[in-house]
Amino acid sequence: MDLYFKVKDTEICIKESKSPVADSENYIKLHFEFLSDEWQEGEKTVYIGDYAVLLNDNFCTLPQIPKGIYPVGVGIVKFDGTKIYTETVSIYFRESAKPDSIKDFLEPSLYEQLLTKIDGISGGTLDVSKVEDIIKEYLEKNPPTVDNPITEEKILEIVEKYISENPPKVEKPDVTEDIKEWIHKFSIKGETEGRELNLTDSFDWGVQEFELRGISDQEGIPAPTNPLPITNAGVYNPDKDAYEITIKFTDSKEQEQEIILTTKKQLCKWDKLVKKDGKWYWEYRTYQMEFDGSERWLVYDTYKGFSGVLVLPEGGYRNDGVCNQYKPTLIPTWDKNSMWIGTAGVKYLYCINADFYDASLEDKGLANFKEHLSKNHLILQSYLTTPELVELEKQEQEILNSLVTYYPNTTITNDQNCPMYVKYVADTTNYVNNKMGKMRNEFSLEVENAINTLILKETLEEEG
Repeated sequence: MDLYFKVKDTEICIKESKSPVADSENYIKLHFEFLSDEWQEGEKTVYIGDYAVLLNDNFCTLPQIPKGIYPVGVGIVKFDGTKIYTETVSIYFRESAKPDSIKDFLEPSLYEQLLTKIDGISGGTLDVSKVEDIIKEYLEKNPPTVDNPITEEKILEIVEKYISENPPKVEKPDVTEDIKEWIHKFSIKGETEGRELNLTDSFDWGVQEFELRGISDQEGIPAPTNPLPITNAGVYNPDKDAYEITIKFTDSKEQEQEIILTTKKQLCKWDKLVKKDGKWYWEYRTYQMEFDGSERWLVYDTYKGFSGVLVLPEGGYRNDGVCNQYKPTLIPTWDKNSMWIGTAGVKYLYCINADFYDASLEDKGLANFKEHLSKNHLILQSYLTTPELVELEKQEQEILNSLVTYYPNTTITNDQNCPMYVKYVADTTNYVNNKMGKMRNEFSLEVENAINTLILKETLEEEG
């Protein structure tokens, strides 16, 4: 879907009024036509509510936008430091067909209930596919929701009715795996992310999805006079000539699973553990560069700094990054000791408003800047567009595939404080109770705020 805008001076208008649907990703495209001179040179950014997207050739593709009304405007940072912003025009993103997370799922603990019923029939067997069809038909007509959850009693009633109408045969095969797989398809899936994951509604089941991401942490804001080391993930093991990260799954009953993963290099924030097509891989995107002043550097008068000429790798510029002496910014700024990792189509590294820039010197401080780098190397970490995939060892694959969560709670940690993501099978009762508890707390807070506002209003009126 394409939306077209016109911009003149600080005015903006949409050529054709359209109301896009929310929740689509990399589908809605915005095109801009700039009619006045001040918008012709500089880095332009589109602002949609709290979202900011860089324009490339006056065009951008939107990330996933939730339902709502959003103000849209454009800003530009010109090469002389001038900043210009337009007014805004509102766009309504309509509700999409994206399903609610709880809809069309069945409680996983029902599995044990069904087995009890089946095993209770002496010497018999059930037509499992027929039972599935009956229950599926009920679910289609009565999809479970938070307000109207499906009950075990109702499902068991359907099973009992079928049993009474279809007496079991003499032979009784093992139907456990069939029903287990079917119940698994209809279970509620919880998901969360963070550096430590505390699941308060987990069920005894295999992990559905899991990711571990690297880190590029710093304590404070770096500067040439205050270089800060960059911490990455992985403990070096000289026996393996590799780095290790330990992951643990534990619960309140002191159950524990542990896996030690081996990686050929430390993990930075753009590297991660992923599962693709049934196999586990390290997805390496990060590149690290070290500059000692011997590279070709030029004075960048416009932004009172210096630029490294053609020093960045292909597919590794106009990206975010981490540096030990400067603060990389994705959107160009004038901030002291900031850094741009390339611009549109240019593989230059820019050190902006730099400490060593001195307009009173003939070379504007370039020699001092390069001498500083020779003694204090500049280290940059950023990422490439195309990742390198490295398949994990067979033993690590098997352990990762065997990971399970515990009932009623699971804690997932790692020894490098890496961010993680997990998707897991949730126990429906705890899942719904947690959701309802959160809703009650939020409602109570809203009521309390409303009461305080009324009290304040009445107090001001009495004092007035």
